[in-house]
Amino acid sequence: MGALGGGAGAATQMPPIDTSKFPLPIPDWLAGNPLFTAGFGLGAMGAAMGLLSRSAALAEVALRRQLLMTLEIPSKDYAYQWVMQWMVANRIHGSRHLGVETTYIKDAAGRQTADFDFIPSPGRHWVRVAVEVALLSGKTATLEADLDESVAALKLRAQTALGVGRGCLLDSSGRVLGTSSTILETGLQSGDTLSLHISRVQIQASGTAFAAILGDGAVVCWGDTRSGGDSSAVQDQLNSVQQIQASRGAFAAIRADGSVVTWGDAERGGDSSAVQDQLQNVRQIEASGSAFAAILVDGSVVTWGTAGCGGNSVAVRGQLKNVQQITATAKSFAAILGDGSVVTWGAAAFGGNSSAVQGQLENVKQIQASRDGAFAAILGDGSVVTWGDVERGGDSSAVQDQLKNVQQIQATDSAFAAILCDGSVVTWGIGYYGGNSSKEQGQLRNVQQITATVSAFAAILADGSVVTWGDLRRGGHSGAVQHQLKNVKQIRASGFAFAAILADGSVVTWGDDERGGDSSAVQAQLKNVQQIEASGWAFAALLGDGSLTTWGKTKTVDMSTGAPWETLTLTALS
Repeated sequence: MGALGGGAGAATQMPPIDTSKFPLPIPDWLAGNPLFTAGFGLGAMGAAMGLLSRSAALAEVALRRQLLMTLEIPSKDYAYQWVMQWMVANRIHGSRHLGVETTYIKDAAGRQTADFDFIPSPGRHWVRVAVEVALLSGKTATLEADLDESVAALKLRAQTALGVGRGCLLDSSGRVLGTSSTILETGLQSGDTLSLHISRVQIQASGTAFAAILGDGAVVCWGDTRSGGDSSAVQDQLNSVQQIQASRGAFAAIRADGSVVTWGDAERGGDSSAVQDQLQNVRQIEASGSAFAAILVDGSVVTWGTAGCGGNSVAVRGQLKNVQQITATAKSFAAILGDGSVVTWGAAAFGGNSSAVQGQLENVKQIQASRDGAFAAILGDGSVVTWGDVERGGDSSAVQDQLKNVQQIQATDSAFAAILCDGSVVTWGIGYYGGNSSKEQGQLRNVQQITATVSAFAAILADGSVVTWGDLRRGGHSGAVQHQLKNVKQIRASGFAFAAILADGSVVTWGDDERGGDSSAVQAQLKNVQQIEASGWAFAALLGDGSLTTWGKTKTVDMSTGAPWETLTLTALS
């Protein structure tokens, strides 16, 4: 133990310090102290390291002065923001790779000017921009994005940050940013302000299918796949959609750039390939039962679909100039020109030939059509001119003296109803289809709006009550729900039933039970209803929370899912 203790003691002893080299004398008791010896060693080491660090800093400054040049960029220069963002984003990375691009411009006098642009040199750069996204309500969110991030991803993050549904991103100039573009491709810079425009869902229906335009311009379809319920073949084209029109078996969508996308039954207009190169700068589309007619920005018209239903307008192409509005029966079209005259084409028996009344068709303001073959035009003086199938509304001679100061006309398949300026109503056509309203004339006062199924009418009065007439089985009799029809704001019709939206957002339905007249299965869901659209056999209601509830005919099956499509509930469409 003694030997071990001695060995340990010898290992901890420090050699004595030679005090003869110090400028001041140091006492022997301090010089021999081991703690003083260790502290002195550490102090000397620290002083040496400090001197070395200072020397290295001076050497770096000298090296920079010899090898690097300071580049000053004014804060107003367009490159300033980019450079600052890039430098901040890359402050922890390796060397900065920058380049200068020189452009030489020679003027007419032969003088040459050199412009220098400070740009990223070849290689990979990581740059982020910070943009502010605002709603029309004033609510904003600030988001950072990489230059290679897509607009679609930025929009999704903006919707989440702002707590809203689908919409479109617009830059400060009002330009819609394409979702497939990257931030770099859009030219966005830090500090830019974007607007997130949220649109209401728009719904359109063909005979047995629906198509909905979502807030961001995308489209969702459901229903009979043969009638346009399946848009998968053109889904990648269905973006930035502004408007959709439907024939009895197909859809046609107008995109923001004025181009058109079609799908559904090819024979009913679902195939527009024969005229696709002409469908540019389209302003409006109208549909007959099996054809479409598109009005271009220059006022010309392009048609496609079944020729016998108006899909071929070659015979009147020279007359279709400066077209303002188009209306259609099941098999023909009527166009109002800029001078108030009218051009018709399609099946002559369905109103496609207006030669018998052409001299009267002047200063036409509005045209309404019965599906089965007649037109009614309101002239500037409030009088009415009719043509087409005489039994189905094409002959209004029996009530012509009453058709004065007409404000609005609505039609079933084979009859018309006109609202006069005093709120009274005049009807003509086949009585069974609503052409005879003699029993209801005492109630038809202060009429505000009329809606029609294929064979019945429903009128909203100024006090919010409703009067119905026509085919009893298809909505012409509302006795079972008359006590509920109070404070009615809007009525929509399928082919066989009516659906009324009340002031409190609830819905009342009547007519053919199987085709939308009975909504009891979904009545609990029909709260805060904002909009209703109808196909021939079913209804779709858009609720305040953006969900969609449908009801009606349940025998038609969606071929893609094997499920009854009318009873599906599609949530969060907006």
